[in-house]
Amino acid sequence: MTKFYICTTAIAKGPYRLHEIDTLNIDSNDLIWSDEYQESRKAIQVPELRAYFKKKKAERITIGESNNGPLLQKIILVMLLFALVVLVGYYFTTF
Repeated sequence: MTKFYICTTAIAKGPYRLHEIDTLNIDSNDLIWSDEYQESRKAIQVPELRAYFKKKKAERITIGESNNGPLLQKIILVMLLFALVVLVGYYFTTF
């Protein structure tokens, strides 16, 4: 089984097996090397890591969608507050 070495922020780490890389939160620009490569490569260029980056991208999209909840709550709150102000204004101008 291939073991990978990782260089993140000028700190070399490893060796890691492919299934261990999921827990490391590596970036696509981190340098990766193994015994199979002549020189280090950016993580995004390592064929074995493509599934990892696809999964990471999908998680980011899912997390981004879930962050719209507070924005929606704020919009609804502003609309309700506006309706309340209009009703209070109407009440005081008609009576």
